[in-house]
Amino acid sequence: FAFKAKPSPRMMAQPITQEAIPEMVDFYNRHAHQYDFAPTLHREWLHALNGETGLSLKDFYIVKDSSGTIKAMFALWDQRKIKQTVIRGYAPMLSSPIRFLYNVYATLSGNVVLPNSAEAIEQIYISFFISSSKENDWNIRLLREASSLIQQRGADVCMIAFDVKDSLCEAIQRTLKPKRYLTHIDSVFLDQETAYKITVGILK
Repeated sequence: FAFKAKPSPRMMAQPITQEAIPEMVDFYNRHAHQYDFAPTLHREWLHALNGETGLSLKDFYIVKDSSGTIKAMFALWDQRKIKQTVIRGYAPMLSSPIRFLYNVYATLSGNVVLPNSAEAIEQIYISFFISSSKENDWNIRLLREASSLIQQRGADVCMIAFDVKDSLCEAIQRTLKPKRYLTHIDSVFLDQETAYKITVGILK
């Protein structure tokens, strides 16, 4: 999904502290194992992050419940200095006059604005998003908070990936009005002992 970064009036998420790292790693790994291809977090890897790829320890945020236990987490991965999405051109149906009218509509409705040709899209990825809450409204609120932090970093667009079977997808589509990019992943199991191959293709 790609959706517009907007300010949020109240923040639940707090930057990770050194003391909370072991709990965050345990929380993420316990909940992420249910998703195919989810990475595993390691304390050593987190401590080694130096920002060269746009990610460092200060980019991780957590939310704790009333008992002080981690309830959700995410990281803001700003890859703009190592990788950019640059607009090379538009189809005739999105010529300058039509794109101008769309951008007026997008600005008024809070949707993603289409940049000019040769301009990069200012986007930041919401990564390592995990929540123990089953309340979609609460999770949407958390995504709005991440969106607000992204706007504070000077980006216009939030990017996040979900399994299409995730119940949060419908809520995101309904409330955040995102642009959706579908990726098809095929897993080929040769046998129970052999790792599977992955083929990725963008569905247009």
